[in-house]
Amino acid sequence: MWRKLILSILFVLSVCGWSAGQTPELLLSGPMASATGQDSTIIWLQTTQPTTVSVKYRAVNQPDSVTSATVCTTFDHLAQVVLRNLTADTEYQYELTLNGQPYHLPYTCSFKTAPHSFDWKGFRFAAGSCAHVAGKAFDGITPFARPKKLNHDLYHHITCHQPDFMLWLGDNVYLREDEREYLHAEGIRYRYKHARSLPDLQPFMGSSSHYAIWDDHDYGYDDSEHDFPLKDTSLKVFQQYFPASTDTSVHFTGITGKMRWADVEFFMLDDRFYRNTQSNPSTMLGKAQIEWLKKQLKASDAPFKALLIGSEIFNFTHLGESVLVDFEKEIMDIFDFIVKEQITGVFVISGDRHYAEVNNYRPKDGYPIYEYCVSSLTSMPGLFMTWKRNPTRVGKLAYDKRNFGIFDVTGQSFDDRKLCLTIHNLKGKPVWKHEVKLSDLQFKNQPVQPQDLKQAVREQKPVNAE
Repeated sequence: MWRKLILSILFVLSVCGWSAGQTPELLLSGPMASATGQDSTIIWLQTTQPTTVSVKYRAVNQPDSVTSATVCTTFDHLAQVVLRNLTADTEYQYELTLNGQPYHLPYTCSFKTAPHSFDWKGFRFAAGSCAHVAGKAFDGITPFARPKKLNHDLYHHITCHQPDFMLWLGDNVYLREDEREYLHAEGIRYRYKHARSLPDLQPFMGSSSHYAIWDDHDYGYDDSEHDFPLKDTSLKVFQQYFPASTDTSVHFTGITGKMRWADVEFFMLDDRFYRNTQSNPSTMLGKAQIEWLKKQLKASDAPFKALLIGSEIFNFTHLGESVLVDFEKEIMDIFDFIVKEQITGVFVISGDRHYAEVNNYRPKDGYPIYEYCVSSLTSMPGLFMTWKRNPTRVGKLAYDKRNFGIFDVTGQSFDDRKLCLTIHNLKGKPVWKHEVKLSDLQFKNQPVQPQDLKQAVREQKPVNAE
């Protein structure tokens, strides 16, 4: 009897983060570098109680270190420490000071600042979507259990590839289909806190910089749109957990923004805040965001231009939501604009599907637009969803098991500059890869394609893998 009682007490204490003779762990999640540019970054972390936080950092191989200003945790004991006056294309290491005392971690935290805009130096980034963390649904009374291990060795393998940054492509958190959770601010905050505190995630977060967009499951319930009642709450929580630099070009609400790394400019699109399948015409991005995207694409001098979106675009054969079926007019308008304005170097990176694939569509009088769909990280794989014939799929480049993507940008000149995606499995082994040269994403004399997008992809012959 006494043995059972002691074991029960120890279990309760371990769930609450206590151990005999110790205080609760002060650091819950992080640190993580986010919104990293050429001369600044934001160090994010979450503690278990009100805490003062500062960061001591230095460039690698340089003895001198700098200490940031001290900030106090606020919303949900979160802290965002801004580091400024950094040097471009430089690796930094950093350490935490919490409540005036050095806080030691069992791994080294680092980030790399962005290179200069036209630096042809090679770089690498990781990407993935659909990260499910096991754990009990929201309960305001019973303490939640620590998340169970669900293929999270994946994050260790991503870290081993040493990417300069990670792109989270949506469904980064799964709000549970429980009204106590996704229809209450406390439930949304609970799920983000619970997923972010996953132990296996911490070394990965500390190893590089992170950027994110969202999709339905970290925005609201499944297939949620503009009328999700807690959309503003979701936006606030998302921005608290994925800090982003202020983009003065954006004058509307949402997660939209852009960032640049060397010769690639990334346009992060919001596919949920304005999504409305009932309007006429239906819209996914909304008028203001489309106008912003057109203006920014036209003004961009980046050789490569990446559109980041949580919903896959060039696949109308998939079960469930279909961008081509629901928003054909809006999508056609964007790609017609790209052709009309002769905007070069455009490609798409998307998520959501629970499988990975490469799509290719060539607009009328345009160059091939490649879409790299990378999914899922830890959520249930699509399994049965890749058998359907997708006319835009490049050869057999599809994978229906859990995976992550590693993108390499290499080459020293326009003629040999290229983008390569390699899909890796749960064990970190490469499954397949696809390369596209910058010189291929240019306007040339090309076959005329039908105007209607769905008809065009139906008639398009299968694209051989390159």
